[in-house]
Amino acid sequence: MARAWRKSAVISDGRAGIEAPALGLAEALGLPFERVHLSWPRWAGWVEAALPYGMAAPFLPLPPNPWADVLIGSGRRAAPVLRRIKARQDCFSVFLGNPRVEPRHFDLVIAPAHDELSGDNVIPILGSLHRVTPERLDAARSLWADRASGLPKRRIAVLVGGTSKRHHMPEEAALRLVSGLKHLAGQGLGLMITLSRRTPDHARALFQRELGLNPSVWLYDGAGDNPYFGFLALADAIIVTNDSVNMASEACAAGKPVLVFDLPGRDGKLARFHRDLIALGLTRPFAGELSLWQPRVFNEMTRIVEILRDRLADPSRSPYL
Repeated sequence: MARAWRKSAVISDGRAGIEAPALGLAEALGLPFERVHLSWPRWAGWVEAALPYGMAAPFLPLPPNPWADVLIGSGRRAAPVLRRIKARQDCFSVFLGNPRVEPRHFDLVIAPAHDELSGDNVIPILGSLHRVTPERLDAARSLWADRASGLPKRRIAVLVGGTSKRHHMPEEAALRLVSGLKHLAGQGLGLMITLSRRTPDHARALFQRELGLNPSVWLYDGAGDNPYFGFLALADAIIVTNDSVNMASEACAAGKPVLVFDLPGRDGKLARFHRDLIALGLTRPFAGELSLWQPRVFNEMTRIVEILRDRLADPSRSPYL
């Protein structure tokens, strides 16, 4: 008889970009779930930095064991925690991303294809999982429609990242992006702009100074309720900076034309990700002009949920279709 899976737990360090893929999977799976946020003392960070990843894991503190049948971990700090909880309680463990240890320590690893991770229990996906669903977009469209009604009818969502391990936003890049956006606003387009926690202060000031008072612009800088899903739902096209796999994946899932603005840095493996999006007709480069076409909705979540449900029904099955 198949096991009755009753509850799941999402384990992460609580950062929005790290937790969102796991929350999306837990919501799509349909089991009740709890959120477990990892809080490490300062010494744990020193141990992690000083020792190879696998050697550091036994020294890192564990949260209280969540009572859950299915554990979904996201982010490098979740990997050793998920592994150790799995070793001492009966559960099904799913890790999102590259755990930087052998995938065999987990029941299922769902990793971006550009990480080039392999293993019998590894499922490669294009981009990342997320919380964008038709239902969430419909709800956000209704919630934010009145606030957006003062903008021009044709609207562009602009998802701005910033400093990351591979990319940065110097003044030149910020000026170039703002100049392109002012050009679009001057053509009668409405702009719905959201800035990231990683957007540097000089860029925030520039956006506020050059676009913040423009009646054709809705600039969200982090104050008040977040209209992020509303922007995706109400946009005719989306501009996104190239530093975030999550933002590009969420934009493509909205089914709108997606234009990618390149920030300087070392693209590395992310270059493959963006090449794949272009090859599939999902994105095009943004160089200051609007380009519209009708892409297909791209969302890996449906496929992954089917695989996970098959595995939960019969854990002995191969994860490959």
